[in-house]
Amino acid sequence: MSKHPAELKPTATGTVAKAMQILTLVTAPPRHFSTVTEIAEELAIPRPTATRLVNNLIKLGMLKREGGGKKIIEGDDLVGLASAALTGSASRGPRHEILHELVLATRETANIGTLVNGQVVYLDRVEALWPLAFRLEVGSRVPLYCSALGKLVLAMMPEVQLAKYLETVALRPLTQNTIQTRDALAKEIAQIRKDGISVDREECFEGVIGIAVPVIAAPPTIGLALVAPSSRQTPEGLRQLVPLMQDAANRLAKCYSPE
Repeated sequence: MSKHPAELKPTATGTVAKAMQILTLVTAPPRHFSTVTEIAEELAIPRPTATRLVNNLIKLGMLKREGGGKKIIEGDDLVGLASAALTGSASRGPRHEILHELVLATRETANIGTLVNGQVVYLDRVEALWPLAFRLEVGSRVPLYCSALGKLVLAMMPEVQLAKYLETVALRPLTQNTIQTRDALAKEIAQIRKDGISVDREECFEGVIGIAVPVIAAPPTIGLALVAPSSRQTPEGLRQLVPLMQDAANRLAKCYSPE
């Protein structure tokens, strides 16, 4: 079991160790410590020291102030660093091999993705050997409301977080099939929660369909998806591949498990 950030005792000392404690405190769930005062109190360091460290981390892009206020959240450069680390680790070892085996079994492109700054980021990807295979690079980002992985992530969100998203999201149509009303999106999410399967019906990219299942449902949610050109595959055809996907997802979950 992982420790609460306040219980972390790095063997290193000094400024770097304190900075790492601050980053852990701000980013680790449940993220109750989000102001300089709260950070200083939780880590038992002087407030001027906490202020100096936080300001330096903000300058480095590791942290930022949400909306220019007092709340400290992860910075864009920290998110990019985390995404790069996840991408690098995902492309090595058994996780990548599991994706490769799934592609051989299904003959469709497979990828793993997770939520980063309000979008899905592809952590790893194996392309199918079809001339019409849909190609996106690892690290690419797609919206939540119109992609199979994105809608899956929404379905796994706590109700409060989902409600906030539905209240604020701008449903910009990317194709003629993109869901364009909050009621329709909420209905879709409810169905995904019931089925445990998310389908993209050419909602994000013209001519591309996809299907996703959860690998890890608890935050940070990680999903597994297959994508294919609609010119040779159908949503119903992708649904036939779900048992193979779920088997791969179970194996992937073991790779992400700390045990």
